[in-house]
Amino acid sequence: MSEKLAKKSATARFLSTEERLGAAFRLALASPFVRLRGAEVGIGTRIASLLPSSLAFFSGVDGAAAGLSHRVGCAALQRNAQAMNRFALLLLSLLWLSAAARAQAWQLAWERQAFPYPIHALAFSPGGDSLAAGGHDCLVGLFEAEGGRELARWAGHYDYIRSLSFAPDGRRLLSGSLDSKFLVWDLASGKPERVAGHEVSCRAVAHAPEGPLWATCDDLGQCRLWRDGRLAYAKPFHAAAINAVAFSAGGEHLYTCSDDGSARWFDAATGAEIGRFQAFGEMALCLAVSADEQWLAVGGLEGKLKIFNLAMGREVASLAAHEGYVSQVVFLGQSDRWASVGADGRMAFGQAGTSELRRLAVREGTPLRALAADAAGKRLATGGQDGSLRLYELSPTP
Repeated sequence: MSEKLAKKSATARFLSTEERLGAAFRLALASPFVRLRGAEVGIGTRIASLLPSSLAFFSGVDGAAAGLSHRVGCAALQRNAQAMNRFALLLLSLLWLSAAARAQAWQLAWERQAFPYPIHALAFSPGGDSLAAGGHDCLVGLFEAEGGRELARWAGHYDYIRSLSFAPDGRRLLSGSLDSKFLVWDLASGKPERVAGHEVSCRAVAHAPEGPLWATCDDLGQCRLWRDGRLAYAKPFHAAAINAVAFSAGGEHLYTCSDDGSARWFDAATGAEIGRFQAFGEMALCLAVSADEQWLAVGGLEGKLKIFNLAMGREVASLAAHEGYVSQVVFLGQSDRWASVGADGRMAFGQAGTSELRRLAVREGTPLRALAADAAGKRLATGGQDGSLRLYELSPTP
């Protein structure tokens, strides 16, 4: 595990594999033997619940050896068995900790000062070869994912860009801005093919995973669905500003969150509401839905990240992911693992349905405003309030 990853939150209800092994390792080093019903029970039985199942065998060997030696009265056998098992636990714990750290480490691939002002929106192209960024200076920048070389920079908005989304074919990019416009950029020409608008700021845009279908949302809580460039419907999804919108992986559903504190989902074809969660008493700032549509993650103003099970229809975790607001949250590829960024300048990581929580300091004290993950879940990009752009890669599994 990277030294920058913080220990698990004290409010969490379970330990991750690495943390169970860490606890086992510390116990194996420091804990004395205990007497249980007249028999000497070794350290292995004490840490059985801390070890992953693949190491659980060793936790029984020590206790069994101790019991046998007690019955036959051979103190030397007992001491030798305990010592050997203790050494095995130490060795295996170190090996597992090392492997787990390598398998789950995010490494900085590159960083650059992309803009002089805050970055508010990021999006990977469907193939993951390029990264779009936009923010306070009203420009859209296109960067090479491998190395960070700038490919293009386009002007078209006159207020800051709040949201970006690629078309599934990777040839067009949708941008939404506080100037009330959304633009559909042709990547080959660098010019907007279509300019349309709302009456107020267009804070959230999303392209469907298939076909020429996109959604745009505004500060009045209205969502508009566009099909083949034509308006299909305009409906009030919320009574307050919509901060984020996302399509399900199949494109059948739309998910939104709002300043009213709620997260809701709708039939994308008709705009009919299917369900809602009142995630917070005040602003719900960001959301992400897992690829299998089992999990919904919603971030709030006070650093809380809430995880909902959509099938069960209830909240399953409430995590203090950040100090200050949660800017963005994403799910990684097809998995149930999530990542978020926030005002504390950190990335947080976890797994839906659990209270697992880890943090990676990117630039503490400098808020991170934007986050994007590639389709494979192997790359993460962050955008800072200082205009910095960073790309992280998941280190290869050993």
